[in-house]
Amino acid sequence: MGIHQEVTLDDYDEKKEQTVALPEEAPEEFKALDFKNHLHIKTEGILFWSKENVNGQVFYFNKEPVDVKRFSIKLKCIHRVRWSQGQNDHYSATRIPYQHVVEFLGEKTRLEAGYHVFPFTFRLDADKNVGSMEVVGGSVRWFLKAKVEKPGLSFNQRRRKVIRVIGDALNINYPTLAEEMKPKMGFGHVPVLASLRVHNNQVQDKITVTLKIENISEKDLYGFKLKVKRHICLKVPNRNATHWLRLIDLSKHNSKDKISPKEVVEKEITLNIPSNTIPSVRSELIDVFHKVYLRVLKPAFRFDLRLDLGINVKPPPKVLPSVQIEALPAQPPVPPSNPDVKEGKMEIDLM
Repeated sequence: MGIHQEVTLDDYDEKKEQTVALPEEAPEEFKALDFKNHLHIKTEGILFWSKENVNGQVFYFNKEPVDVKRFSIKLKCIHRVRWSQGQNDHYSATRIPYQHVVEFLGEKTRLEAGYHVFPFTFRLDADKNVGSMEVVGGSVRWFLKAKVEKPGLSFNQRRRKVIRVIGDALNINYPTLAEEMKPKMGFGHVPVLASLRVHNNQVQDKITVTLKIENISEKDLYGFKLKVKRHICLKVPNRNATHWLRLIDLSKHNSKDKISPKEVVEKEITLNIPSNTIPSVRSELIDVFHKVYLRVLKPAFRFDLRLDLGINVKPPPKVLPSVQIEALPAQPPVPPSNPDVKEGKMEIDLM
């Protein structure tokens, strides 16, 4: 939802990755992969939900024996915000709330020439994982980074793969009813009674709203507008700075039917939530929240009546077969009859 696969992340530039051509005698399962820096990372799909496992394999080949100081893969999440106000005020912040490492080889290991497969598993078990997100001035990015560290002055080998994580559902106990029961009276005012109720403030693809408008004035009302809007707030805590992005209308229902004096209008309206909507999020640097707004249109030069209610937009359901592009078999794809392919060992460091 609202996720873009980008690779311009932290201190590592993917332009440094060098594409490597495999020898003709390479195993077939290796020939089908895209190798850079002698590495390839393969995962079970590209979407992962919070509290689930990220399973995959690192493929590595070397033409000659190499000394390895450390061979590992890291799953990392980076939150970033950045914006400017004027020419001189610049704000930025970075947080790494999640970082786990799996080590394949320890210190001073000699890796024989050949083709190697290293399976790995990460558990997205951190509390309140924030899903992948790209907004103007802010981002939440998850990626895997394999690294072969070599002793001495030898160049290390790196490979990175961006993944997309669907975060936890936010559960804020918003009120489900907003009402105006004491309208302003007196000269120039158009008194109106209204109420706005949501059946459930935990929504996913649609929301049902019940509204009631009672025109107790002597003038006609010119209908109403009902909208679901998204708010995004970027924060830099150490400077106590916030930056609000432009409101986005996710869904709306407009009625131009006049409401006569003494008339009462009651309606139940369902608004659809776009499938690519960023879910509601609360984090140290980025807040995303959603509201339902009701605006009752009064005659010209009169202040319209406005009501709003907060809602929680949940992540998409877990069954999305169309996006499961890259699948792994149950067992590592290493033919037992091929002596050139070696399977590595895995040690988990949950830090």
